[in-house]
Amino acid sequence: MTAGSRGFRLLIGGKLGRHPRLATELPGLYDADQVLGMVQWCVRYYKLHSRSGERFAELVEKAGPDFFDLLRAEALP
Repeated sequence: MTAGSRGFRLLIGGKLGRHPRLATELPGLYDADQVLGMVQWCVRYYKLHSRSGERFAELVEKAGPDFFDLLRAEALP
């Protein structure tokens, strides 16, 4: 990151509780439209791939690093 850069950092897949998990930060800074697109993609992914009661963090962990590659490939222009 350079001085004067503006944007949003995106952290995905964290949770608290009995089995906490730190979120994974996607490298780089994103503008508001990119963040909105990635959040919408994550919601669609969750609706398509989750089982009843499954948390998003568990789904991300189960998918592994491929989840983040897929997110960047499909959600970013």
